[in-house]
Amino acid sequence: MTNLFKEGLYIKSKDGTEIKIPINAKVSLIRGNSATGKTKMIKFIADILAAKEIAECNIDIEDIKVVRDTLEFDLLKASKEFTNKVIFIDKFDMTDFNESIPFIEASNNFFIICAHRNLPKCGWCKESILELNHTKKLYELTELDYGW
Repeated sequence: MTNLFKEGLYIKSKDGTEIKIPINAKVSLIRGNSATGKTKMIKFIADILAAKEIAECNIDIEDIKVVRDTLEFDLLKASKEFTNKVIFIDKFDMTDFNESIPFIEASNNFFIICAHRNLPKCGWCKESILELNHTKKLYELTELDYGW
């Protein structure tokens, strides 16, 4: 697998839409209010993976998994087949944190998590909290500037 800590994750669809995500930790959290594009990006990734509409990706597309609801997340937690994957999780703040966070921390995967609010004390570093900026053809995630 590509060195995600060095290169981040890059996906480009056949229509030219690009997704650029820095990976600074095992867990990257995309925070944002409703209607900021988080779910739209997750749906877009799921759709281009399903339709095999990817023009470029710096990892094998088989190493990307998209989880869009709590049922899929429960199935993921029960599965032993996912290791060394990049797993996108939408609406993570709707899951049971008491079960979800230990599962993620014990897993051998990278997680890109979308949530509407801050997560309870989970110990993830500030460099892993990302902000989504997007135009029609570019979804670019950058580290939040806390001014620290």
